[in-house]
Amino acid sequence: MDTYSHLGVIVVITHFSRKSIQVTLENSQITKSHSDTFSSVQTKVVKRQNLTTLSLTIFYLVFVSSVVEIKSVSHSLFLSFHPFTQLPYLYILVALFISAATFALARPLTHRNPIFLLQVALLFSLFGYFGFFILVSAQISWSYPLLYIACELYPTVINVLFWALVGSLFDSQTAKRSFGIIGAGGMAGATVSGIL
Repeated sequence: MDTYSHLGVIVVITHFSRKSIQVTLENSQITKSHSDTFSSVQTKVVKRQNLTTLSLTIFYLVFVSSVVEIKSVSHSLFLSFHPFTQLPYLYILVALFISAATFALARPLTHRNPIFLLQVALLFSLFGYFGFFILVSAQISWSYPLLYIACELYPTVINVLFWALVGSLFDSQTAKRSFGIIGAGGMAGATVSGIL
């Protein structure tokens, strides 16, 4: 599979990741009717938490595997069309963009629901990568450094928003059980993507 096909696959993965987050939000909303007993409500809560953990684990698996793919693609495209001596400048730009993005996320995370911000970020990245697919297909030379920066920025922003969402969905007791499972999903995604 060539690098252009990989970029197309990444656009599709980003779209399905956004859908997975919507399912997670639906699973995390619990309503109680007056006829429910305490034990049946508790059972429903545990089932919902397990479904939420499973949804988040699947999302994180897909997310991490797509990060491995997009970084491989962006790095190889950049190095195919630009000399490696430009990498130090690119590293500095990436650090500046990530610092700015992290700083910019701090305020919205205090006032907005993390699920909303994550969905907006996934939607933005979906259209952004589709735009990069067009630019890279046209072999426009300045698109490769921009793609490199975007592919470094994307995982950072999505990771911050994802873990903010995860932190808001679980209490401390459930978090102890769920965070390890979700993190294992990410490791599995990196392993699978690395093998492919």
